[in-house]
Amino acid sequence: MLREWGVFDRLRAGEEVVCVEEHTELGIRARLAVGIHAGQRTLGTIWVQEGAEPFAERSPGVLLGAARVAAGHLIRRRTRHPPERQLVAGLLDGRIGADVVAPALGLDERVTAIVAGFAVRTDTGDPAVHELGRADLAEMVPVLAATHRRGALTATAGSRIYAVLPGVERAELALVALCTDIAASVGRRTGARVQVGLGSAVPRLAEVPASRAEADRVLEAMPAAADVALIGDLRAEVLLQQTLETLAGDPDLQDPAVARLVGYDAAHRTDLVGSVLAWLDALGDVRAAAAALGVHPNTLRYRVRRAVAVGGLALDDPRSRLMHHLELLIARRSAPSGLTRPRAVAGSP
Repeated sequence: MLREWGVFDRLRAGEEVVCVEEHTELGIRARLAVGIHAGQRTLGTIWVQEGAEPFAERSPGVLLGAARVAAGHLIRRRTRHPPERQLVAGLLDGRIGADVVAPALGLDERVTAIVAGFAVRTDTGDPAVHELGRADLAEMVPVLAATHRRGALTATAGSRIYAVLPGVERAELALVALCTDIAASVGRRTGARVQVGLGSAVPRLAEVPASRAEADRVLEAMPAAADVALIGDLRAEVLLQQTLETLAGDPDLQDPAVARLVGYDAAHRTDLVGSVLAWLDALGDVRAAAAALGVHPNTLRYRVRRAVAVGGLALDDPRSRLMHHLELLIARRSAPSGLTRPRAVAGSP
């Protein structure tokens, strides 16, 4: 009867609290029901039947809140880690040696291996979808990794899921295709955006932490549109990112000229930093840089001259120019999104 009334369809459709009226002739008492959802997936339902007293006015709201709490509990139950995964997690971060992990899991510690890191992008979308995506990855990666390589090891570390694939000497096309399929499947099932980073193959299990570190660097450097990337695809970006992190972590290496320019932009709501970066990225080609910014070449020339005057940049010196470029990249990457809005500098064409 409830199916005929469309109750189940409404519960699957969204977070609506469905009220089923009392039908004494059918032996049905009044009840409330709500679906438990994570993104577009229905995880279950909660039903409450009216007792001796009628439902309170706030009962639907309380029931909706209970469903949202239940969604979190159901997702977290799917991500509990067995002891084997704790061993693998220790191998990945170097806390547990290969001489302990290999015999415990029936592997040869002298075997080659490669690490694949799986991550859900969290810069867009619903947090519940992110959590559901990670839970789905935690279930899917072990199964599909084992289909690719017998003895595949998997573990969760932080918000990422890792697969250690023994006996793999390089990231062959079949492995890339497998990772692409996993990312696509989780996306279809949960709506989460998944990316996969592949480290280099290492000659023995004891060096798995190095492959894992590369996989992490790839994930951090991957463009938003990419599904799967290898360390070889992004080596320049990875090396640049490590260089920027080293510079940013040492205040003694700060470029005072760039600091003055960043301060000027913040005080005057300009974006001279962006203009100089575009000019540097274009190797000094004013027309190409102006086209990238959507401004007239003369406007860009003025902004670069203004930046030199404000900050004291030494753009004619190759070494100083390289230093400025790196420090400007640090400033741009560390600036809060949307903090500055480019506008014309007073007196510019």
